[in-house]
Amino acid sequence: MSASRAFHTFALVVFGGRIGDTALATDFVMISKKFMEDGLQPTCLSARHLETITDMSGPFLFGREDLGRRVQIYDSQEARSPFYRLDTHGVKSHALAWARGVSRQVSPGDRIVIVLMGHGRESDGAVVFYPQHAEREYLSKVEMTAALSVLPPHVRLLIVNEACYSGTWATIATDIGSQRDVLVETAATVGEQSWNYISGSGRNRCTLFGAAFVEELTTYPEGRISHHRRRIVDEMLHVQPDQKTSTPLVIPSARALLSHNISHFILTPKIATAIMDVASEQHRHEALLRSRTSARSLWGRFRRWMGPERGQAQALADGDSADMKSAIIKKYISDLGPLGAALGYSTLINTCQYALEGRGPPDLKDQVIATIAWQQAQMLRVSELLHHLAGKGLITDIVEKEVAKRALKDRRDEMVLPIAERLFDGNKLDCLCDPPAQGHVGVFYDDPQSWLIAVLAYNRLMHEEEFDLDSVEKEVVAFLASS
Repeated sequence: MSASRAFHTFALVVFGGRIGDTALATDFVMISKKFMEDGLQPTCLSARHLETITDMSGPFLFGREDLGRRVQIYDSQEARSPFYRLDTHGVKSHALAWARGVSRQVSPGDRIVIVLMGHGRESDGAVVFYPQHAEREYLSKVEMTAALSVLPPHVRLLIVNEACYSGTWATIATDIGSQRDVLVETAATVGEQSWNYISGSGRNRCTLFGAAFVEELTTYPEGRISHHRRRIVDEMLHVQPDQKTSTPLVIPSARALLSHNISHFILTPKIATAIMDVASEQHRHEALLRSRTSARSLWGRFRRWMGPERGQAQALADGDSADMKSAIIKKYISDLGPLGAALGYSTLINTCQYALEGRGPPDLKDQVIATIAWQQAQMLRVSELLHHLAGKGLITDIVEKEVAKRALKDRRDEMVLPIAERLFDGNKLDCLCDPPAQGHVGVFYDDPQSWLIAVLAYNRLMHEEEFDLDSVEKEVVAFLASS
């Protein structure tokens, strides 16, 4: 690739996670630094001060110890001089403004790179950002598509989305790629969670996708799109039996697919100066176990959590025994199993680890246990709500979420989205997702609302003539207000 080629690259890297999202923060630092070393001069936005995260988690370690060695890339001392722009009141508007503004600067052949690190909303695949001093915000595929639709033709665009349920973003490649080379990479396919890599010490160190993405760019600076995707998929499939993974998507527009290689999307002639020594031999996976663990039933796990022994455990946790508090936190981590690596659980799991290690404020164990108990209470609350709706004759079947998802597989847009949009309007379900600010860990917990919406959509599918969404909505709002 010729160093004299006249093109410019405009890069945006966004971190919108929470204080416990060490894996996403580590990816943010690693990818930002890699782009800087390769001369991309990215615009970096963060909704959190990374010094706060390093103070709790310790230095950021990037890489997978099951494939090679991890590398320390960031610590509290370096975090005191941020390389990024800190926006504690929201990054969404600035990300969209950047995407729209870059259209006035690019010329044919120029490259645009956008990397988003946040959580994901199952209902529509929106990226969820958590500003430090504002309500969480949702960046939808539609909003990003609209912002990028003003780009001039013949530019090259890469969008990377690390969030859960990010697969819906893959269609951006076809939506805006008729006159542009567009490549969209997502950490998961439609309806699938993204996962963190869990180190031997039980920490969420980086995301599985982030590790594969950086490894691919470092080891193979050029290559066909199909080979690029295959290597990322292969690396993410090579996990230990206790590590869940996802299926990444790499979707090009027709113009991009006809390109000989993908190097023009991201890389510069300085790729040889890749920042971290995370590359390794091509055959390094051979000794790694390839078996995949079967998915646990999330709702079966919560039924166990709803049993009487959990009430007894919480009563003990309300006492003064530090050992008992630690035991309850360890039991929670153990019960989650592979789900602990899901981005949706990473904040609380990491906070659990910090509490067990004595990091953070003195009452962190109490905050963790209060949050675990609050989560349990919300699942019980939804269970009671569903039985209340059944008693009113508004629904007939109360099923597990996985049963509902299988039945609704080909009817999601028709059956699920109208219910989700109706209940999300006006933040009607926020009380199920956000724990109290005082005395709890700041997490977004969407399992209760996901179960509720799945059961309602299932009933709408199975009993469409009897299902009355207006009456259901009214009863849900009244129940949640009174419970």
